[in-house]
Amino acid sequence: MFFSHKYGTLNLVLDLQSSVVRGALVEMREGKSPLVLFTYDVAIPYRSNSGSEYLIKATLNAVNEVINETLKHLHIRSSVEKIPKKISEINYVLSSPWIISQARTLSLVFKKNTSVDKSFILDLIVKERSKILPKGNESVVIIEEKVFDVRLNGYSVTSWSEQEARNLEVSFVFSAAGKKIIEKLVKACGHAVHHNQVKFHSSLFLQHISIQKLFPDRSSYALVHIHGELTDVIVIDSQACIFLGSYPFGIRTIIRNLSDELKIDENTAESMLTIAVSDHFDPNHAKKESEGITKVKRLWIDKFQKLLDANPEKIVIPRYTIISAHSHEDFFKTIFLETYPLSLQLLSLDDVFPHIEYDIHAERKMMVGLYIIAIRSLDND
Repeated sequence: MFFSHKYGTLNLVLDLQSSVVRGALVEMREGKSPLVLFTYDVAIPYRSNSGSEYLIKATLNAVNEVINETLKHLHIRSSVEKIPKKISEINYVLSSPWIISQARTLSLVFKKNTSVDKSFILDLIVKERSKILPKGNESVVIIEEKVFDVRLNGYSVTSWSEQEARNLEVSFVFSAAGKKIIEKLVKACGHAVHHNQVKFHSSLFLQHISIQKLFPDRSSYALVHIHGELTDVIVIDSQACIFLGSYPFGIRTIIRNLSDELKIDENTAESMLTIAVSDHFDPNHAKKESEGITKVKRLWIDKFQKLLDANPEKIVIPRYTIISAHSHEDFFKTIFLETYPLSLQLLSLDDVFPHIEYDIHAERKMMVGLYIIAIRSLDND
């Protein structure tokens, strides 16, 4: 008896950060969990005093390398295995500095009961967005827009069908990117997929969607995502996104600062971070090293707090905070727990495994899993 193999579709997820481009080839299988078939990373070398031109050129070169290596892998593998032979879709996941995201909450009080429906709410959002991105501004494009919460007379509602209210609150987020870089990124995929099959997402937005799937009982939490050179932050309060921001200080920045402080090379500085977290570091016999690590810890958390303090409305760290990092995740968890001892939610691959499968050719990366969970969810909506 012969059994037919029903192919899924192949999706290439390209994660663009400030210091790395990460690719993941995923088979989206009907009735099964997505399967990560292949992963490939390309680091973006840091250059002091280099401008945006260098970063764009280096990133585009990295994107091309990831796509080409993925296509080579697919060509060889699809000839001997029952997997799709072509990529159906490419999803770019953008973080700072490639994308700018804004969170807004609109509050209106009407003199009498007023009819509120979906078109009314969307019109409000368009008007608010136009204050930030004036109409006719052709240099940027909207990547994503998401309404997080709608409250009528103080009560959160899921249906936007016509209702009457005296008070209306709308929490929403939108992300925008430079039109020219978007065009360059689409062009870079031209030999792999048609331009209509290229999509763009905000990293923080996808993480939020995944957290909702993994922890549906969490209505308030913070996400802190540390890249090589930047840290992104999102704060959710009672289902509403109340803060989005980033600051230019990541793990590579910390390593360079520690290297300069202790007059050691960066490899030694990185090893020192690992030793410090593993409790094998003796501050009594290495006072200078201990003080150096304490200093870089303070630099990172001070910038985190200054980012929140700069917001017009006071931001309180929720009970749950999820840390994800380019590397040395435990180091940042240690810093955060020292400052906010009751505000850390651990997130691991064990949380992702029930929703994603990883092939032997793919590195098991939690962030890749989170992105895929979210993309799958968006496709099914």
